[in-house]
This record gives sequence, structure tokens and C-alpha cells, in this order.
Amino acid sequence: MIRSITQRVQRALGNTQRSLSRAVGVLRGLKALDEDSLALFKKKMIEADMGGALTDQLIAHLRKNFAQGIENDAAVVNCLKTFLVNLFVPGQALFEDKTNVVMMLGVNGVGKTTTIGKLSAYYKKKGMLVGVAPGDTYRAAAFEQLQHWANATEAVMFHQPGVSDPAAVMYDALQCAQDKVDVLLADTAGRMHGAHNLMDQLNKMKRVMGKIDAHAPHHVWLVVDGSLGQNSIIQAQTFHEKVGLTGVVITKLDGSAKGGALFSIAQSLKVPVYFVGLGEQVEDLQPFDPEAFVSSVLDLAE
Repeated sequence: MIRSITQRVQRALGNTQRSLSRAVGVLRGLKALDEDSLALFKKKMIEADMGGALTDQLIAHLRKNFAQGIENDAAVVNCLKTFLVNLFVPGQALFEDKTNVVMMLGVNGVGKTTTIGKLSAYYKKKGMLVGVAPGDTYRAAAFEQLQHWANATEAVMFHQPGVSDPAAVMYDALQCAQDKVDVLLADTAGRMHGAHNLMDQLNKMKRVMGKIDAHAPHHVWLVVDGSLGQNSIIQAQTFHEKVGLTGVVITKLDGSAKGGALFSIAQSLKVPVYFVGLGEQVEDLQPFDPEAFVSSVLDLAE
């Protein structure tokens, strides 16, 4: 299973893999670390969108582990792999035996509604009953788009006619969905991280759901456009500070050379990365496996 996921990630993240391979290649054949090699390594890592601060930490890790010299290339690659894998917080994308509410957030255009559709298909395939809540009451055709995905994945759309306030939509949806579905995927309108009134609205939506179930929403996931690279980190940090995230879904990683930013996102938020989007098809939204991901971008597939 890991191997098949690794191969899929390798196909989708070929650009990122090539960027990181060039960085790792700087260290191949060295018997000891030298300043010129480390400076070039840092340059290549930043070009792979790893980020300066994280790259500095990685270099410090290398210095500590190879202060007495380097035995072979495998030791360097394994050292890098251990460091990168440990950046990711473990998480469980399958849930307990109750109605689990997953509130989906993000800025405009990251693909929240499409991601909800793909998640609906994923959970249906796992034998779970899925519901969706149309909390994006601003974008034209958002309701119709979510309804399309609900129909395609046989999910239940929970919506009271005439209700347009996002918090009221969430309250009614959870009230109707309680004990009827295993997962309720709650869509929200895209909003820029600096729009304070809209960020406050998300907290209102959380509060009204808490009146029905003190633990709801059980998950608050941010959908991040992986093609934005380091630019997505400030967005993610602000959402986390304002709303309190429990997980991240990274979309649009295919064709991007900016997959290295995923490591910086994991380090800065310290919440699980649950899924990654590796293409346009429904099955291209894959549960995130840190071991498989790091192996793929470091070209360690067997």
C-alpha cells in the first residue's frame, strides 16, 4: 500500500522531487560537511520552497549528526528522512462511531467544495454514511456545486430552504444530521485570512454547533493550495490563531515544484496533514502518509 502511494506521489510531485534531489545531490560523496557545500545545499533547499528557517534547522541537524564525518550517502539520506518525517504530527482520518463534524476552511479558490466532494467519495468507499452542509452562502452556485457532489457520492445534503445565515445553516444541518450520518462535511465560504469579521463568523459557526454537541465541530480542517508554496504559510498560521485548526488538507500539489512548503506548514502549525491532492480525479485525493511522502520526494521508493 505504501509503495503504491509512494509511486502516485512520485508521479504527481516530479518537480518537487527533482528540486529536492538537486539539494540532496550536493551532499552526496562528501566525507565531511564543509561550509561551501552547506551554503549550496541551503540555496537548493530554498529553491525547492523548503523555507529559510526550516532549512537552517535541517542544517543544524546535519551538523550535529555528522560532526565526526560522514560514513556514506545512505547515512545522509536517512538522516534527512528522519528529520523530515518527524516534522509531521500523527493523525487519524477515520473517525469514532458517532456523527463527526468536519468543518472545512480556506481562502478563495483553494478548492474546498471540490475537496469535500472527494472526501465524501473517500468516506463512502470506507462504508461510512456521509452528510454535507452548504455553509458557503456567498459564492454564486456554491450550493449547486455541493449538491452535485452530494448526488455523485450519495451523500445527504442537510439544508433548510430559506436559511442563508451561515451559522444558522450549520446549526440546522447538525441538528438534522445528528445520529443519521457518520461524517458531516461542512462547507464554508472562502475568506482571506486578514478579513477579521469573516474570521469571527467562523467562530460563531463553531459556537452554534457546540450548542447541539459540546464537541462539535470535532475537526476543523484548512484546505491549502499547495501550488502557493511559502505564501500559504502566513494564511495557515492566521487561520490557526483565529479559529484553531485540527488538521490540514493540501490541494493542487501535482505539477508544482513547491511541495517543499508542506514541510514548513507542518512545522509551523503542528497539526496533522490528513490528505493531499495529487490530481483532478476523485481518487487523486489521498490520505497523507509522511513516510511515503518523504520517501517519494527523496527518491527512496524501492
